[in-house]
Amino acid sequence: MNRLLKARNIGFTTQKLIRKLGILTFSLFAALVMHPCAAADFTDTATINLKGLDSPWTGEVVRLNGDVFLRTYNNGVPQFEFHIGPGGTLSSILNLQTSTTSLLAPDSDPPVVTDSVVQTVWWDDGVHSAAGGPPEWTRYNVNQAGTAENWFTPVVTVNISTTPAPTVDVYSTPQEQWDPYNRSSLASKVSMLTRYRLIGKGDLMIRKVMIPADPYVNGSQVPFSDLYIEGWFPLRAADSEPGFNALALSISSDGTPGWYYEENNNVAPCGGGYTSNPAWSTYGYAVAFNEYSRLNSTALGIAFPKGDPQSWTNNQPTTYGSSVLNQADTCRSPGNVGNMQVLPAFGFATAPTPPQAGAVLDQYLVVVAKLGMGAEMYNELNAIVPLMPAPRYFPPGSTFDGELANIVATVRANVTTTAGARTNHLDALVK
Repeated sequence: MNRLLKARNIGFTTQKLIRKLGILTFSLFAALVMHPCAAADFTDTATINLKGLDSPWTGEVVRLNGDVFLRTYNNGVPQFEFHIGPGGTLSSILNLQTSTTSLLAPDSDPPVVTDSVVQTVWWDDGVHSAAGGPPEWTRYNVNQAGTAENWFTPVVTVNISTTPAPTVDVYSTPQEQWDPYNRSSLASKVSMLTRYRLIGKGDLMIRKVMIPADPYVNGSQVPFSDLYIEGWFPLRAADSEPGFNALALSISSDGTPGWYYEENNNVAPCGGGYTSNPAWSTYGYAVAFNEYSRLNSTALGIAFPKGDPQSWTNNQPTTYGSSVLNQADTCRSPGNVGNMQVLPAFGFATAPTPPQAGAVLDQYLVVVAKLGMGAEMYNELNAIVPLMPAPRYFPPGSTFDGELANIVATVRANVTTTAGARTNHLDALVK
């Protein structure tokens, strides 16, 4: 992705530079072996999975001009719209009350439409291509949307439902290194479900169920070493609506920000890396807002689990890795439009053993969008955060009960599938 150099302070480091070269060839792989058990290893009891919309909030799935959207209403009045794009990412968020311009950062010039989207990104600082060069150029890096040349990730299936609330499920298979520099020698694949569901007072729940398969370097299978998974929220940085110029890590009951990041002030300098906080030290959310018009402009809360990842065996969890909230300066001058990066993440550098290919990863995030950062934002965030389980790690071969069993069966089957459409228009894939 078109990123700054980055440093992570929770026991692992990461960097990224962009190189734009021609498409190289790659190889794919892998068969997974399931070991059946008499009883399920995990029963999902997270109450967030049962949550719908609170009256008078309503919502709908909109299928229009080849695309799929989720739209919210309060007392019948349109509020926000979420556009589902390449690979099952969010390609735009609109405040229908104020603007037709997305609240996400604009694409770079020339356009890289796979970068300025809400998505999941995978890195491993211990797995490198054979291309040569600095390690930040050659490390394992797969992006949910696709590649630096706008080669979209295959989408296998899109499912729509209304129970317990409007829901869109996207099954996709990210399977190329982001940077073409690495593709001739480093092959990779992730199979995943991205679930979008409207909950609470117009909030968007995002659930990711993921299975990374082992990377291959020069045709030889290699294990993961330092796998790191980041939620990528590139928000539109601007001094007026639509856009944000500050990021609060806490707000009071009337929405007044406590300590907050301010552009070009108390974040890492432009190009200088991340500012990071262990997730356990936060309130479980960050709120992007406009410090000049807090009560009258859009505020976007991003809620994330405060807990560190947990490895589950026989329905018993054990801490397995670390969670963090990263943020980066927008690198823009006053009056211009830029990119405010909000990046909740988790990784396994501190885990007792490296993560295994074929393991199931399960993560929840929630977007809380409001016109104005007031009491409603405070109340909603504090209602949502306690419902979010820590990121989950299930060893290969784990078995599941209920809906999660069906989800994992589909995600596992897609590890070896060659099906899927490389498109950013998902309506034709709805089953």
